[in-house]
Formats: sequence, C-alpha cells, structure tokens
Amino acid sequence: MPPRRSTRVSSKYFPPKDSESEEDDKEESDYDPSDDSDVNEAWSGAKTTRKRKSTDMGGKKANAKKPNPPKKPKPAKKTNPTKSSAKESRKKGKAVPVNEDLELDRNNNKDGSMDDDDSDDDDTADWEEVKDAEVFDIDSYQPELPNNLKITVEKPKKQKNQGDWVERLIRQEINRIRKNVQFSVHKSHLLLLMGRLRYLNSLANDPIIRGLALSIIPKKFKLSKEPVDKSVEKLFNFVNKEFELNINLERETDRFPYLSIISSFTSKTITSQMVFALVMVAICRILRLPSRLCYFLNPVPVKASNLITKKTKLKKVNTGSASSGTSSVFSVDYDSDNEDRDSSQDWKYNYHWMEVFDKSKKQWVAFNFKNDEIQNEPYEIASNLGLETTYVLAIDEENFISDLTPKYAVDWVSHAFKKRRLEDDWWEKTLKLFQRPKSSMYDDADKKEFDKILSKAPLPKTLSGFKNHPLFVLQRDILKFQAIYPPDAPTLGFFNEMPVFSRDCVHLLKSRETWLRSARTVKVGEDPYKVVDSRFKNDDKRGRKAKLDLFGEWQTQVTDSAFIIFIVNLITLFFS
Repeated sequence: MPPRRSTRVSSKYFPPKDSESEEDDKEESDYDPSDDSDVNEAWSGAKTTRKRKSTDMGGKKANAKKPNPPKKPKPAKKTNPTKSSAKESRKKGKAVPVNEDLELDRNNNKDGSMDDDDSDDDDTADWEEVKDAEVFDIDSYQPELPNNLKITVEKPKKQKNQGDWVERLIRQEINRIRKNVQFSVHKSHLLLLMGRLRYLNSLANDPIIRGLALSIIPKKFKLSKEPVDKSVEKLFNFVNKEFELNINLERETDRFPYLSIISSFTSKTITSQMVFALVMVAICRILRLPSRLCYFLNPVPVKASNLITKKTKLKKVNTGSASSGTSSVFSVDYDSDNEDRDSSQDWKYNYHWMEVFDKSKKQWVAFNFKNDEIQNEPYEIASNLGLETTYVLAIDEENFISDLTPKYAVDWVSHAFKKRRLEDDWWEKTLKLFQRPKSSMYDDADKKEFDKILSKAPLPKTLSGFKNHPLFVLQRDILKFQAIYPPDAPTLGFFNEMPVFSRDCVHLLKSRETWLRSARTVKVGEDPYKVVDSRFKNDDKRGRKAKLDLFGEWQTQVTDSAFIIFIVNLITLFFS
C-alpha cells in the first residue's frame, strides 16, 4: 500500500469539517506509513465486525419476544452559541478564520464548559448560607421614641391664579399714574399759592392802600428809637383804637381782598385776619420799618390718597370696538376705594402774619395778632394753627421770596417732615427765580437763625432719622462719591457705638476728568482721597471693574485757560 503523506492546510482556504471529521483528521495526522501492524489490525477488526453483524441478525430472530431494557437518556451537553454557529458555518461550507477557533477555545476555558465537574464545583462555591430576615408585626411593633419629638411638615405653596399677575400689573400702573398726577397737582398748587402771595404783597404796596393808611396816621405819631417789639406794640395799640376788630378766626379767605381792604378803611372795621395783616404791613412800610408778609401754605398733599390696594375690587367691563366687536377692560370700584379717604379740607386754609427786621439785633422778629395779643414765638404761631407745617414763605417789599419753613416747623429735621415735601430739586430751583441774586443782610439773618435752630436740634433716635439729616451724618450713610474731610473730624456724639459727624464735614469727590469739566485740575503729587469701582470701564476680559481715583476740591487748583482750550479742541476732534 503506498505511503500517505501527512499535510497541514490552513482552514482559511478550505471549508471546515465537523467534530467527527476532525477526529479522523487527527488520526490521519498521527498515522505512520512504516508501521504495518496498524494495517493488519485494521483488516482483522473489519473481519470480526462482519461476524458480529451476522450473529446479531440471527439472534434477533431467536430472541424477538424479549423486550430490550429502556435506555437511560443522556444528559444534554452544554453548547456554546458561538461554537455552534461556527459548526453550522462549517457544515454549509463557509470559511471560518483561524482566530475565531482560538477565540472559541478561550471562551470555553473561561466558561468552564470543558469540564462538567468543575462547573458543578463552581456553582456550589457561589452559594452561601444566610439567615432568614426577621419580619416585624406592625400591630405589635412599639419603638422607643424620645420625649421631645418635633415633626415639621412644609406647607404647600398656593398656586397663583393666572389672573393675579394681570390685576397686579393693572393696579401698579394705575397707582403710578395717580402718584404722578398727585405730584403734578402738588406742584401746581404751590405755584398758585406763590402767585397769590405775590398778589397780596402787591396790595400792601398799592399806592391807594398806602394813601389810605397814611391818612389815618396822625402827624404827631412817631416811632422813637426803641426796640422793634415795643414799636410794633405801640403801632398795634394805635390800629386797635382806629379800627373795630371783629376778626373771624374761621378758616375762610376773602375772594376779593382789594375791595375788602378799601371797605375796611371806609367802615373802620376789620373782619378778616388777612386784611389786618396787610394793613399792618402797609403801615410799617410807610413808617420805614422793614417788614415782610408771611404766608402759611397748606397745599394738596404730595402723597396720593386714592391708591388702589389689594382690597380694591376690579370689575371687568365689556366695551365695543370697531375691529373685534367687544373688548374687556378693568374698572375700579370707587365705593371701596374711597372708604379710607380723608374727607377733611384742611388744605384750603391758609394763614398770614408779618415779620419786622430788627437792625440792632440783625434778625427778623415775628408778630402775630390774635385776640388782642401779640405772639412773637415762631413755634407758637405755627402750632396754634392745628396743622402740620409744610411750607412757610415770606415776601418783602421788593417782592423777593424766602423759605422760612425751618424757622416755624418743629419737626423740620424729622423723617416725617421730608415725606410731606418735595424730595427733588424742583422746589429749590423754583425759589431761586424769586430770590435775590446776591445775598444781603436780610438773607444772612435767616441763615444765622437756621444755624441756631440746628445747633439746638437733638440727635435722632433711629437710624432712619440720620438718613439725609441736615445736621448729622453716620459713616454708613456716606455715599460712593462722598467722604468726610478732614480725616480726623471731631465727633458730635455716638449712636449705637457709631460716631456721629457734622454734615459740614461731608464733601463731594470727583475724578480727574470730572474736575477738568469744572475748570480745575488735580495738583501734582496728590494721592487719591478715595478709590472706588468704576461704573463703565473693565480692567480685563474677565469683566472685573477697573478702579477709579477720586479727589476732593482741596486737592485741585484752577486750570490754566490755555490748557482748557487744548482739551476742548482735543475732545472736539475726537468726537468729530
């Protein structure tokens, strides 16, 4: 028999075989052609196999009645899905890479599918004996609780209705409009009262009224060089003899004051307090006594009293429109809106008196004539009116107006007083139109009087009282562009262990560019008195604000005109 040559060919080029064919290939690979014993054994084994088959055929016929014992079912072999798919692909004749065979062997080794005994040992090793969990009976379970046990439950927030924010916006808009209207009405009323004051002062300077006043003064009547209070008292006694005083103290005003004054001279009776004040002012000016007419202004309040609150009912009203046919708007229920409104009309009442200038003391002295008495104390005059003092104006013979509210208002430095007045600069700018362009001895006398009143003012008792106080200030109330100078300013007292400084020590600080607009430059070598964060410039790309150096007026000097012209030209060139 010719020898067979053993060869190995990669399965990459030939289709794989099943497991039985693999065993045959293995036997063929182990075959040695020089060994004849294996061939002889193969031939002898084939003969014995034929004999056995013949005997089995005969034995079946003889033992046909005996049933064969049932065979035991073989246990199912564990199969790898990857390996089975590989076998199927080999049966179909598809090529399988060698690497996949290696991967199959690795998976078999990992899963332990090669040895059934080892897999059983691994399964038993994974199990552990664990005690059964104890189950508590809820009825018999009684845990020990501490004595002080607190349980907090968060209350769910109420969901706002969709219409709430609409009503809130409408209410805010209506209140904003009403506040602006009330603010404008207050300003308008102040202007009208100032116009009336100028009109009354023109009556005291009227030639006809002055002639009538001069006609009742006898030639022998002269005012000696006595103090002002005695001179005014002597004049008051004279007028009290010439006229019959039936002054009505009710809160009413004359609609036609000019006719009332003339009728008072003809009838020798005075029934109005305003007419009496005008007659006294006219007589004092004829006798060369510097006098001015004082006017107690009680305008419409600044704060609106008809604001809408949450309790105010808003009603929906359907109105017709050309485009959509109907539209809904909100209307205010004025019955509920006016429940808390003040029905008093105190704002209609105004009062008049006069002040005479004392040249010896260089101060203004107030005189109010009431029930045949003369009142000289300003606080007494204002308090007897029974109204809150908000505005007190005085006008002299030259029609210059002065604000004397600090002199007559007891609570001038309080926070409640500031709420009754205008908070913006409109009032100060309006008064400047009716004041002297240059200060005189009359204006200086008022300033000294105000300083005297402030010096006697006590320290506020609350933190809000220090806010915008005309005399005192705390360090915490200093604004960004303000500072206390000098640094060692004396303290006027302490409030809650915080030093209290005088308002005169607070100065305004500006940057170099801002001082340049005021024609002033910072002196050479001056360090910034205060450093703050800039509002516009950024230091780097991260958005950090740059620092701004601030200087006081004591650190600056007047700028040279040539330098100003250069800067102006540079700025003009830059913007052009």
